[in-house]
Amino acid sequence: MFITGMPIGTFFGMGAVYTTNIGLSVKDIPLFMSTLILGGFLFQYPLGWLSDYFGPRKVILFSCIGGAVISFAAMNFTEEGLS
Repeated sequence: MFITGMPIGTFFGMGAVYTTNIGLSVKDIPLFMSTLILGGFLFQYPLGWLSDYFGPRKVILFSCIGGAVISFAAMNFTEEGLS
C-alpha cells in the first residue's frame, strides 16, 4: 500500500498546484481533478475485460504505450511543447 499510496498522494496533492500554475481558476480545479478520477473509474472495467481476454502483460504494455503517445501528442497543444 505504501508504494501505491505515494504516487496517489502526490497526484492529489500536486494536482491542484499544477492547475493553479497553468492558469485555471479556483472553480476549475475541482473539475480538473474529478475529470481525472472519473476517467480512471470509467476505464477500469474495459481494461479489466481486456486484461482477462488478452492477458495483463499485453494490456499494461499497450496502456503505457498509448498513454505515452497521447502525452506526446498533447504537448503539441501547449505553449511550451518539449522545451
